Amino acid sequence: MSNVITQRIAEYDLSTDWDLSTASYNQNSTVINTATNTSGIMFSDDGTRLYTSCRFDTDAINEYSLSTAWNISSLSYVRSFLVGTQEGDPSDLFVKPDGTKLYVVGYATDKVYQYSLSSSSDYTTTYHSSIKFSGGTAPTAPANGETDLITLETADGGTAYFASHAIDGAS
Repeated sequence: MSNVITQRIAEYDLSTDWDLSTASYNQNSTVINTATNTSGIMFSDDGTRLYTSCRFDTDAINEYSLSTAWNISSLSYVRSFLVGTQEGDPSDLFVKPDGTKLYVVGYATDKVYQYSLSSSSDYTTTYHSSIKFSGGTAPTAPANGETDLITLETADGGTAYFASHAIDGAS
């Protein structure tokens, strides 16, 4: 990757909620971008995702996962979403709290762009061909907000697996 820039996000604690005059430095975390300038950041409501808008070279929105909510030292890169065909200089972003829409503010065009995001109900589960399900058919992915339990067994040390749908639709 050419033009890789190391940038840092600084974290400050506020002793009084929403009062910047009470800020004290806490920690920072290295964020690797393929852009020359990170211009905006946003956390998901639960603090387990961080999104950045990156101007100039890549015209991307980057997504990071936080293994510990709100702890930027637990940050890891997930993926990028390129917006350069609509906006050559994305300066900020906002993700709708339910995760279904992404809004990108463009510096080059002075426009706000809206993107639809897939909901978790659109996910599918793919099983390896060596797994054979009782009844012959693999179960579909659980509904949004539900959990399924699949049990796997092997009798030959891992060459073939037999699966059963032990719990369907737990919440």
